[in-house]
Amino acid sequence: MKVGLILECQSGAPEEQVLRHLIERLKPDADVSVQAMGNKPTLVTDCGETAGALFEIENCDKVFVIWDLWPAWEQSDPCMKEDRDAIADSLTASDVAREKTHLICIIQELEAWLIADGGAVTRAINDLRRNHPEIPRIADENSPEQVQRPKQRLMRLFRTEGKVRSYNDWLDAIRIARNFPNFHKLERAPAFVRFQNYLNE
Repeated sequence: MKVGLILECQSGAPEEQVLRHLIERLKPDADVSVQAMGNKPTLVTDCGETAGALFEIENCDKVFVIWDLWPAWEQSDPCMKEDRDAIADSLTASDVAREKTHLICIIQELEAWLIADGGAVTRAINDLRRNHPEIPRIADENSPEQVQRPKQRLMRLFRTEGKVRSYNDWLDAIRIARNFPNFHKLERAPAFVRFQNYLNE
């Protein structure tokens, strides 16, 4: 199976690192092709043409369009429905097969998935502490997508609990993901559940 990912980030960014890792573990036989659009406005306007190329040129079996609701771009109060409608319009304009194209809006941002498993966050911080005593286990987040600014939550945890340095998403997002023993706790995030279900279809 070949999976296409259309992401709003830069190439090689934390979102790409973590999503590749999740697919590797959920579907070890899958081949992944990533199109990093750079920002959300470009993703919204160009995802139709990009998805078409992933199907026609890259021969993808399914394509995911994945974006964060926050931080907002040119919106004081972003709306997931408005995002989805604009993305759907772009896909329709390019005659993309909608039944094989899945839209995943992460609320609030990627770090919402990471904080679901406090044990994985704890192990990632302890990996950085090396010769220092391990920190007590950080609590799981039961409603991760309801946490406002989860990236800032991780920055605070790394500084106050880890006492090493602040959270660096380019280095630490994948470090946390690699410490997930399984994905049961991530299933508290509805967007992750949709991603997993569509991947397994």
